[in-house]
Amino acid sequence: VRHLEKGRGVVLAAGTGSPFVTTDTAAALRAREIEADVVLKATAEHLRQRPDMAHVWRNIDNPDEMRDAWRTMHSYIDARIGDTPVVANSFNVAPDYFRTLGASVVRGRDLLPTDVPAAPMAAVVNEVFVRRYLGDRDPLGVRLRIAESGEIVSIVGVAGDVLQALSPRAAAEPEIYWPYAQRPRWATFVVVRGDAAGAAM
Repeated sequence: VRHLEKGRGVVLAAGTGSPFVTTDTAAALRAREIEADVVLKATAEHLRQRPDMAHVWRNIDNPDEMRDAWRTMHSYIDARIGDTPVVANSFNVAPDYFRTLGASVVRGRDLLPTDVPAAPMAAVVNEVFVRRYLGDRDPLGVRLRIAESGEIVSIVGVAGDVLQALSPRAAAEPEIYWPYAQRPRWATFVVVRGDAAGAAM
């Protein structure tokens, strides 16, 4: 914002780090944050039609590239279980997140309102995480060390796999769910589940 106030051109890159949020939505969020007067959008196809555009590069032209690009939009966390490196998609969620999605915690417990900053750091992992990194080992009570911060987090539950990608051919990936109260993020998204029909909502 300081550069904008000085009349300089600024390029904003990267997405929101959250699933089901399009690049258009990310652009609108950034525009709101910098109090932009207008948002102009052009697809690669539109830009190619302009006579003053010598070259337009678009890196997503097939489903496999879409899958790889979607991976980069997630918020990945690097950690270790003992000497084993762990890379997993991470989500900061509030209590009742899984119930709202219609998902379930199949082992251990869900994240609770009592998982506050003063409490031991807790996490729920999905079944893919357990299969890939723990095998037959009991996941409950396993401790992870976060590479970036050195924090120690204990696994308190295992959730059923939830497909987070847009591609219907995508497979579930290892995921860690943190209590939002313990690891808050700058962006917040609301998941709503109601009793009324979708059209009525």
